Amino acid sequence: MAAARRVVVIGGGISGLATAHALVAGGADVAVEVLEASARLGGNLRTVRRDGFLLDEGPDSWVAQKPHATQLVKALGLGDALIETIADNRRVYVATRTGLVAQPAGLFLGIPSRVRPLLRSPLLTPLGKARVLLDLVLPRGYGRAPGEDEAVGDFVQRRLGKEALDRLAGPLLGGLFSGDVADLSLMSTYPQIAALEKNGSVVRGARALMPKRAPGAPSTPPKSPFASLRDGMGSLVDALERALDGVVRRELAVARVEAGRDGAKYAVVDAKGGVHAADEVVLTGPAHLAAALLRGLDAALADDLASIRYGSAVAAFLAYREADLGRRLDATGYLVPRDLGRDVVAGTWVSSKWPGRAPAGHVLVRCFFAERNLEATDATLVELAEKEAAFTIGARAEPLFAHVARFHRGSPQPRVGHAALIARIRGRLAAHGGLHVAGSAYDGVGISDCVRQAEQVAASIRAVARP
Repeated sequence: MAAARRVVVIGGGISGLATAHALVAGGADVAVEVLEASARLGGNLRTVRRDGFLLDEGPDSWVAQKPHATQLVKALGLGDALIETIADNRRVYVATRTGLVAQPAGLFLGIPSRVRPLLRSPLLTPLGKARVLLDLVLPRGYGRAPGEDEAVGDFVQRRLGKEALDRLAGPLLGGLFSGDVADLSLMSTYPQIAALEKNGSVVRGARALMPKRAPGAPSTPPKSPFASLRDGMGSLVDALERALDGVVRRELAVARVEAGRDGAKYAVVDAKGGVHAADEVVLTGPAHLAAALLRGLDAALADDLASIRYGSAVAAFLAYREADLGRRLDATGYLVPRDLGRDVVAGTWVSSKWPGRAPAGHVLVRCFFAERNLEATDATLVELAEKEAAFTIGARAEPLFAHVARFHRGSPQPRVGHAALIARIRGRLAAHGGLHVAGSAYDGVGISDCVRQAEQVAASIRAVARP
């Protein structure tokens, strides 16, 4: 009987844990070992509890339409803990120089699908609205060479104009990646938006995707675009850790991946000098760290991995008594157009977005800062967040507490041409055989995207291991 195929997974974030879980649960003849450099698992998924409040420092949810995370959650026995955004608050505001204005109804990822709400919105000037309507008559691919990738910002501006980019689509589409729409690759970040142009007008394309309401039927809140967990995203990490008992080794950094010894294809050398023989190696951390580990094995592959750019993120949470605010928090939050030049680029009203995030009579808000504030002190960030809260929600007392979270180089920035780069990386990996990557740098940044990639890698390994 052949020996079990030895798999070393480098990284104990969601991608690494999901890869190991898919391998262990899949029934293939494999021996799996996960190596994590830090003392905690989960990577950017971090949940903090304080004084009855629940704070997800990193991502607080996944896209509900992408099924892989939901399926994993159910497989781990957390199906009863799934939650949706609060139905009555499924709206978003946009900051202006004088306050907050509601987004026009019927937006699909910032793209208008309905004309009347757009025409009534004060966010765009009459000229800006006319430019959006021009999309209805512009031909498919207007202003773009067939088949070429382009920046998200270029796509929105050529179809809908600069005002729609700055006020409607840009703050959302850039914010979801903590990046700049002038650089982000359309096909690698929002291919569903590119698909809107299939028959010409993107406004008509967005309208075709919106749910239809029968004549005379009562108006209902839009479907929740996101899903989360009652006890925060950290509960997903905890469930994976329980399922992988004996598989994960913490506080064991990897120094490099080398050609194997004594019949093993690879040798994973840890920072303490230990050698982990492997037939398959899965690198799930940031691409620049994978590059460092593979440099001695394949310099060209390492160069490609190192070229994937990352952004950093910093946010401050503030807890208040409801009575100390000047307005009701009746939305999931707000977006801030870049041309306002504000330090805060978005705000989430956490306790209005998700149930169970604050005690009764209290609220929790989160301010996201422009990357230029990354190195500011906690005290400075809290001061900026308090000023923002005073302006946007009328906070008239000091917060009960403040909490700052930072993520250095935590957000991949897929630039124009990213798909071709990833194809080249995967080609070089395949040439080696037994080397794999998975994670937010490669094919989608969301939690569900990471789980999907992890399961695809596990499936490919199981196919080789199957007798």
